[in-house]
Amino acid sequence: MNVFAELLRSLLPPVAYDPNGPRLSAWIDAEAAALQDARYGGDALLARMHPASAGADVASWERLYALTPAPSDSLAKRIQVVLAKMGELGGISRAYFVRLAASQGYGITISEPRAFRCGISRCGERLYGEDVIFVWDVTINTRPVGGDDAALKALFNDLKPAHTQCDFVE
Repeated sequence: MNVFAELLRSLLPPVAYDPNGPRLSAWIDAEAAALQDARYGGDALLARMHPASAGADVASWERLYALTPAPSDSLAKRIQVVLAKMGELGGISRAYFVRLAASQGYGITISEPRAFRCGISRCGERLYGEDVIFVWDVTINTRPVGGDDAALKALFNDLKPAHTQCDFVE
């Protein structure tokens, strides 16, 4: 028997109504079914309120954060990307991006090449132009098991300063 039907029957005055009467019983069962549906709907809504428990509804979270998953991404990976995006506070420093990669299980170093300067640079150093100040050379030192570098690259390209170019060095 439905718990809500039992509760509704217990609310009836003890003498005035017969809780087992055919009409009243049908009305109570209908109301109990509506309450049960509302409860299930509320539970489902509560589960969708966080990406970790949203299941297949993670697509709503991806839409909210303007994320486009690859067709080959598993549900767990999609949820991980959404959670990473949710945890972003923002930043434009190299240290911030190193911490961001570490939160995804990567160990990286970021270096900024500098333009060749007379009196500072030496013979044999690579010649870079003035625009090199907007380039980050990202070296991936350690990867998580089953790590997908494409997801890290997409995350960096999405969050990096607009004027910066991220070159992933192998």
